[in-house]
Amino acid sequence: MPETVTDVSLDALESIAWLETSWKELEARVTHSFFLSWLWIGTWLRHIPDGARPHVLVARSSGKIVGLAIICRRRAWSLGPHARTRWLLNETGDTRFDRLFIEYNGILAEQSDAIMSAGLNALTSRLHRSDQLVLSGIDPDLEATASRAAGRAGLVTEVKQADAALWVDFAPVRQRGGELSRHIGPQYAPGREPCHAVVCRTRPP
Repeated sequence: MPETVTDVSLDALESIAWLETSWKELEARVTHSFFLSWLWIGTWLRHIPDGARPHVLVARSSGKIVGLAIICRRRAWSLGPHARTRWLLNETGDTRFDRLFIEYNGILAEQSDAIMSAGLNALTSRLHRSDQLVLSGIDPDLEATASRAAGRAGLVTEVKQADAALWVDFAPVRQRGGELSRHIGPQYAPGREPCHAVVCRTRPP
């Protein structure tokens, strides 16, 4: 019988060491893309720009961690008296930095459908005023899950076809005699197929 997610928390990232241990333990039990491996996420976290403000989404079932993701909080000013808060899944909100990253995005999770849904429900319930939840580089299945979660929370969703990474320098891999497919798998070659971006936001008054 599938486990039930009993708790989803979202807290500021305080310890990369703790996250590395928890991420690797979960990673060893689940099927995931290279872009959700600690090799990628850990390297990314150590180089994210100032102002990204990473948080950790943790889903637990019977006390065991069954889902993990990085959610960055970024403030952006637009027309009106209030700044808009953007919550971004495994990206920073800095366009120049993120274009090297977001493909095959998601939540690292056991029984992914249920945990994805629980995680997205928790995130959408936190949106206030003009806040936005931005899910870039996701596949159509996660897009549908996000749209359902947004609908339950009374939010508006906007779906866009996002560009795949425009360039990634794999010259060092080739110089060492390696092949890209041996390192990340042919299905994960950058630019292989377009990814989607979903923006969930509160309804206008």
